[in-house]
Amino acid sequence: MKKKHLLILIICAVVVVAGTLLFVFLREKPLTPEEQAYQAGISRLEQYLLNPKSVNISGPIGDFAELEYHIRNAQSFEAYCRVLSYIEYNDYTWAKTWMNEVKLNPAFPDELERVRKEHPAIGSVEQLEAYMQGCKAEYELDIKDAKEAFEKADGFFDSKARIAALETALASMAQGIPEYSGTPISVSDDSNRYGKFRWGPDDVHGTGNDDKFYIVNESASAKAIWREGDMVCVQVRLNAGDAFVYRSEKAYIGANRATQLTLYPIPATVAYDTTPRLGPGAGYAKYSQNIFTGENVNAYIKMDGWVCVDYNTIRYGMVRVWLPEDCVTLK
Repeated sequence: MKKKHLLILIICAVVVVAGTLLFVFLREKPLTPEEQAYQAGISRLEQYLLNPKSVNISGPIGDFAELEYHIRNAQSFEAYCRVLSYIEYNDYTWAKTWMNEVKLNPAFPDELERVRKEHPAIGSVEQLEAYMQGCKAEYELDIKDAKEAFEKADGFFDSKARIAALETALASMAQGIPEYSGTPISVSDDSNRYGKFRWGPDDVHGTGNDDKFYIVNESASAKAIWREGDMVCVQVRLNAGDAFVYRSEKAYIGANRATQLTLYPIPATVAYDTTPRLGPGAGYAKYSQNIFTGENVNAYIKMDGWVCVDYNTIRYGMVRVWLPEDCVTLK
């Protein structure tokens, strides 16, 4: 009897030891190169979502594309990243196409749920789709729909910041287009170190100084009208005539004395066909592309009976131009 009990104890001990060894083996089993690349892609995707300026979304797209035939959910992650990529370009036809690809894999939501335990910045399929819809509505100037969609995104990516900006825009819309009340300040070019100019205060707007529009006398004094962030709206002489363009504040000595403004987009439509001007008046240079009745624009500020608007052009992309006040109808 004692021998039987002893045998049972020995067998139990062997089973426990074997189970422990198996657990350790499984737990410490090294990842394959493909699994390591998959984890690296996930980490880079999260880094992009936390700070999009630190990572180009093409990086994780490439990571997952190479693993398409090795890791089950890599293709879905590639599609996920491509949605974000096309959102960057405001191409919502392709963003929707890749969103449908994301939704094709029934196992992907579970994989996302597993991944999000260690990478919480990566949103669910529902959050990604809501975010895409919000960005599309925002691009189309449907402010209320955009806000509702971003709320459904539930904190994904920069949806909270976008909601805050939209709330400010809605409040601004209620008050109408603000009137410019600053004073232009004479400034001088700082050794022509910043020759390029922009058609607006950020990289959404195209750059000038090409064969179509260029500054003809950079050494002459200019007028700083206002500042937005680290850019200054400045009146300069182009080959086509006087114009308001944007340059780095560092490009001009004294530009830091211009009034700092925070301008919010107010959705509007064009009331009649016209040729936009590059400043607030008929005496400013004409833009080379007409604008037509019913086109959507963002209005920002009024000056001397003219309204500054964002206009999506063929040559430069987004350009800030000026329209007569009666040509701008708020939505």
